[in-house]
Formats: sequence, C-alpha cells, structure tokens
Amino acid sequence: MLAGHAASLLCAYRIDPFHRHAHRGALHRVVCCHSHLVPVDDYERLDRAVERALDETFGSDAEELCSLLTARYPSVTSMPAAEETLFAVRCLSPSIGDALLDRGREHYRSG
Repeated sequence: MLAGHAASLLCAYRIDPFHRHAHRGALHRVVCCHSHLVPVDDYERLDRAVERALDETFGSDAEELCSLLTARYPSVTSMPAAEETLFAVRCLSPSIGDALLDRGREHYRSG
C-alpha cells in the first residue's frame, strides 16, 4: 500500500545491543530488512564503551583494525560507527565479537 506514497515506516524492537544472541539473531535480521538501526539513545556513550572494549582487546592497533574491518565487512544499513564495528568484528570472529559485546556492556553500564 505504501509503494505509491512518500511515507516512512518506523519500527521499534526492544533488543539489548550488547546481548550475544541478539547479535547472532534478532539484530542480524533487523539490519537485513531495515535501512537504519538506532541501537541506543546515547551514541556518544555507546562509542566510548565500544572504544574502551576495542582498546582493551586490540591495544594501540584498535582504530586501524576497526577501519579495515568495517571496510571489509560493510553494512548496508545505516548505523552508528560503534555498532557497525561490532557487526564487523562478529563477522570476522564470533568469539572475539562476543568478548567485545561483554566488555562493551560493562563499560556502557558504568557510564
């Protein structure tokens, strides 16, 4: 019905962006069929949490590695850079991705 009209359809899902199973299932399905992903209310807090998790995991090479990964595993869905990095790392190594999600959650909760 919307095909002939200029309209936006906004969907909302209650999904923990740091949950391992959400990244393996629900979030993966969401990005396959939606143009944008808004994972949290506070992007800066998300960025800081994921950046700290990446630094703990990869050290001084984290920023360069993230650039390479997001170039290698680009997302067709518009999303914050931190979330895109988490998706890219999970594509490369689910176990490292899970560890980043756990660390990121801890940092996000602590502010």
